[in-house]
Amino acid sequence: MGRIAATAFCLLLGLTACARYEVTRVYGGHVRTERFIDEVAYREFLRAAELEARGEWRAAALAYRAALAEDPESVEAWVQLGLVTCRMGADPARSFSAAEQLDAAYAPLWSARGACARVLGRRDPNAIERAFLLDPDDEVLALAQASSLLEQGAREPAARLLRDLAVRRPASLRVWRAVLDCAILTKALAWQRTASLRLAELDAASRSTPSTVIEDIETALVAGTPELAVARARAARVGTAELVALAIAVGQPALALVMAERVVAADPAATDMRLLGALAADLAKAPLRFDSLMNGADAPQPELLGELGRAALSELVLRHGGVKLSDAVPGPSPTERDTATHLVRARLRLRGQASSAVRQPLDSFESRAK
Repeated sequence: MGRIAATAFCLLLGLTACARYEVTRVYGGHVRTERFIDEVAYREFLRAAELEARGEWRAAALAYRAALAEDPESVEAWVQLGLVTCRMGADPARSFSAAEQLDAAYAPLWSARGACARVLGRRDPNAIERAFLLDPDDEVLALAQASSLLEQGAREPAARLLRDLAVRRPASLRVWRAVLDCAILTKALAWQRTASLRLAELDAASRSTPSTVIEDIETALVAGTPELAVARARAARVGTAELVALAIAVGQPALALVMAERVVAADPAATDMRLLGALAADLAKAPLRFDSLMNGADAPQPELLGELGRAALSELVLRHGGVKLSDAVPGPSPTERDTATHLVRARLRLRGQASSAVRQPLDSFESRAK
């Protein structure tokens, strides 16, 4: 596997690099020393994740065990093996215990234990609460804790948690749906009205970026008028990441690279933009700029990658002899996807096949960017 594919695997799994030595990284201002992981373990883990996504539990379990044979200290692999074992109806205690011995403060471990209990027809509110307390900023864990509190009859604590979450996640449809459901259950009329109005606003906003808007932006990019494309994107509230992805999609990687680098310079933690910029640099045959974008990134958790980041990462690995990653990476359900982002991701994955504009061959742009 090539150097770029190996680097992408590291980003995907939230690990720092692929070798047998330690590395020092800075996360949120805190210096941490972490280990490198063998490349075979990455490959087996990804194969297992893809099998798991297909519902092939036994094959996934075998692949996770193969990953653990290469890297027995992978808490992620032990947790996923426990989940797969649970789904097969077997006892996951050994896998979860191994994960706990490695890292008892790993929130997904306790979330998995709570999910496993539900699969087996039981409840484990303590595991769900522990996962939430370990990572209170995680929206999924917070919603799971609120649901668990409601199941226990603790309506007011659940309502307070959901209202606080709505303040911190004002654009989340699933948060506001949970707020509305809880408000109906607790007969909180004011919150029913607030949640209903907010959901209506978010629903209208999601419909305000139809495919014609994306096509108008693409047409401006193809016509060589990036200023017009930017103006149209701003008017339609299409994000910069979407604009960069569209520039890649219409065969203008050099332009996409410039836009991505500007964002990363202002926000070094913009991982999705780093990956889009790296893809643009790769297409534009700008290896030094590619290295600058990839080497300057702290390793993210997989669930923190957005749709466009996952699509760019998958394409980078495919371009350098790797495997398809997009289906193996956890992401939002189709009902939760932002309309504009979903449309742009489709364009990115089907470069040159949209009917909205006559696109120049990608090779011509690559040669121009040399």
